[in-house]
Amino acid sequence: MRSRRQLRLPFGTIVATASTRVALSFDDGPDERITPDLLAVLAEHGVSATFFVLMSKVRRDPDLLRTVAEAGHEISLHGPDHRRITELSRRDATLGLSRAADELAAISGQTIRWYRPPYGALTARAFVAVRQSGLTPVLWSATTWDWKDVTHAQRIDKARSGAQPGSILLAHDGLLDTLDGVTGEPEVRCDRPKLIDEVLGGLREQGTGVGTVGAAIEEGDAVRSLRFLRPRRPSPWGR
Repeated sequence: MRSRRQLRLPFGTIVATASTRVALSFDDGPDERITPDLLAVLAEHGVSATFFVLMSKVRRDPDLLRTVAEAGHEISLHGPDHRRITELSRRDATLGLSRAADELAAISGQTIRWYRPPYGALTARAFVAVRQSGLTPVLWSATTWDWKDVTHAQRIDKARSGAQPGSILLAHDGLLDTLDGVTGEPEVRCDRPKLIDEVLGGLREQGTGVGTVGAAIEEGDAVRSLRFLRPRRPSPWGR
């Protein structure tokens, strides 16, 4: 069900694009506490985004996932749950990702092309597993800091400074719990819909377009990196 089409650049993890637009992406959802309000903000701005979803969340609320897809957003895989792929054998990682992507395709009605590893943790062995599963790994080059204990103004500044044409912007539409393989999630207060609304407003004022990862790559091809890193200090978010 999933495409194994190779992109022009043959190797490495996608970290940005050569597009004139910003690729907006959300991790950790779908979540009824956040996703519906974010969908409303995106609709108001006329923007499509890429949602890297957890199957541990999708299985709890498949209708919400379908709502995201039916609104015209791109569905991609964040993992069966939020555990690090680097902790698995290559065989187990390949099989788990392949099964999760097939299940996600069946629920969403979309071809699943992209995978974002939880915590951004990706080794060379894990990279091979991702590619063997038929997926392409995608990280990010800009962030909203919606996971970090900083002020709203600092989040806006961080997002706007990093969200340049060609960047892939990281945001989140889910809160993690033990069902996602996470314990001790930090309590960070963040009005994510308000944050995205203001970020999108600023990008519109600058004349910078916003869209999905797939659309950005189709417009300007992928920018890849050969760096494979584990997060230095493990944490529930690890961003």
